[in-house]
Amino acid sequence: MKPTFIIPGIAWYGYIGLRLNLGAFYFRGDIGHTLAFGEQLKLGFSPIRLGVGMNFSPHYYIELNADAVLQKFSETVGKIFDFKIGYRF
Repeated sequence: MKPTFIIPGIAWYGYIGLRLNLGAFYFRGDIGHTLAFGEQLKLGFSPIRLGVGMNFSPHYYIELNADAVLQKFSETVGKIFDFKIGYRF
């Protein structure tokens, strides 16, 4: 995938999903859609994401997700992953 610089406020990503908490661990899944204002960007794809995470405290967590793009599902399934280390406010 080719990275692209996006001017803040031009591109938006909306999603809906579920999260199943099992103590310190959790499973999550969501589906979303991207859109852009103006002609600068050609967005409009719909990612689907499935993942697992672990809470270390009420605020700190790690998470691993497998992502795919619905419009190119067979080309992207099993090829896009993201790993997060974060802090929730």
